[in-house]
Amino acid sequence: MTQEELLALTKKSLRVTSTAFDSEIEQLIDAGKKDIEQAAGITFDMSDSVQIQAVVVYCKANFGMNAKEKDYQLYQQRLQCIGLRNRSNT
Repeated sequence: MTQEELLALTKKSLRVTSTAFDSEIEQLIDAGKKDIEQAAGITFDMSDSVQIQAVVVYCKANFGMNAKEKDYQLYQQRLQCIGLRNRSNT
């Protein structure tokens, strides 16, 4: 998946159709990828659908003015999944 495809997927998930928030969403995508790398001790893999979905959920949890507890909890579960899977591959 390319960065542009990830942006489009994330915007669709956020139900954003304009480009007005692209900069904010791109920053959230970058932060989500960095968070996954640091939390799981891995290099982010754009071909890993679990990592992609975790970034999308991270963006949903942090986009806009109201933090969404349910999305944040789902993101934390995805991080655990990535981390556990990474440990079993080493």
